Amino acid sequence: MAGVVAASVVLGACGSSSDSSSDSAGASTTATAAAGPKGTPIKVGLLVDASGPQNGGQGGAADVLEAWAKATNAAGGIAKHPVAIEVKDTAGSPSKAATAAQGLVADKSVAAVVLNDAAADAPAAKPLSAAGLPVIGGNGFNPAVWGAAPGNKLAKIPQLPNVYGVTAAFPANAAPFVTVAKQAGYKTIAALDEAQNPSSKQATQLIAGMGKAEGLDFVAGITIDATAPNFTAQCLQLVQKKVQYAALTMPDATAKRLAADCARQGYKGAFGAGAALVTPLFYKSLSGNKLMGGLTGFPWYADTPPVKNYRQVMDDNKVSEDKWARGDSTAAWATMELFKKALDANAATLSPTVNRADVVAAYGTIKGETLDGLLPGPVTYTKGKPAPAPSCAWLYGYQDGKFTGTAEPTCPDPRLGVG
Repeated sequence: MAGVVAASVVLGACGSSSDSSSDSAGASTTATAAAGPKGTPIKVGLLVDASGPQNGGQGGAADVLEAWAKATNAAGGIAKHPVAIEVKDTAGSPSKAATAAQGLVADKSVAAVVLNDAAADAPAAKPLSAAGLPVIGGNGFNPAVWGAAPGNKLAKIPQLPNVYGVTAAFPANAAPFVTVAKQAGYKTIAALDEAQNPSSKQATQLIAGMGKAEGLDFVAGITIDATAPNFTAQCLQLVQKKVQYAALTMPDATAKRLAADCARQGYKGAFGAGAALVTPLFYKSLSGNKLMGGLTGFPWYADTPPVKNYRQVMDDNKVSEDKWARGDSTAAWATMELFKKALDANAATLSPTVNRADVVAAYGTIKGETLDGLLPGPVTYTKGKPAPAPSCAWLYGYQDGKFTGTAEPTCPDPRLGVG
């Protein structure tokens, strides 16, 4: 397993739909600070693949955060300062992500950065961290950026300084696949990965190991070619091996095609999807088969007051459901809610123009924060020490157009070795 944990793995975090209308790489759009708070604006950067060939609709996070900024400013801002979101579209290109990161570092008015982590974008966090520009969260999987959760036995990777993850990173974000399968009473599981995505293969290997640790029979790791006209052969393998639960570690558009083909071949088992693969493009396409897994951003369908407020702000700002009904967008929202709470709590010590050092100092005061359920567990940060990465997630089920699952997150079984 040691060879599995060294690379960046995004379980369903890179897709191939491109419904975002964000600006081109390197350009930016800024949410206008509403009239009200009179302090110097607090500028927060957002690095996101909004237009790349495998963006999977991740650019929706920009619309979500701009709606958040508008609602926040209308309610008085942060510590009496308006807040503005500056969007940098990386287009899924490492070089463009690096250029965008350099631009944010050079712009001293940027106090913090949100990273909607696609595999190509994640390394951009390193120059931000080194420059003292805090990465306050977003949606992150790459363990070389976000670090390994305390107690992990599979990935002893330290957290970068000035980086504050709010979602379970690899390998912890693989645990929900086997957790939900075991809870459902499934015995025979498989995983399907995409040939075009090396990290997808690594995820399959990890799910196999975790499945065996939970006493499940992992019968197949199946690789598909996303460019193939159909996936009949792979679907027939699932049927012939009597697979009860098939974990998918591929982009949402590919998963949509695969699920449709498997239904035509008579596969009756459940599919597994996690993190940013749980998108409307994919889950709304399902007919009959159950979908199960774990969300690393809070469940947008929950009925708790903070989640109802999230949906209300989306409705008020006419953000389309395909952009907000997904875990990477909710993780971005939770990131900004934590940012606001940290700075509000330290309003008396902030500089007249809020700067990076102010943000780092404020985050060092966060103790046991859950944001009333918007975070996957209590978050504690200590000044001068790297921030621990979360390991828990929200388990869910989806069938016939309805989500089920509790608003309480679930942490991995210690036997899985990831938390």
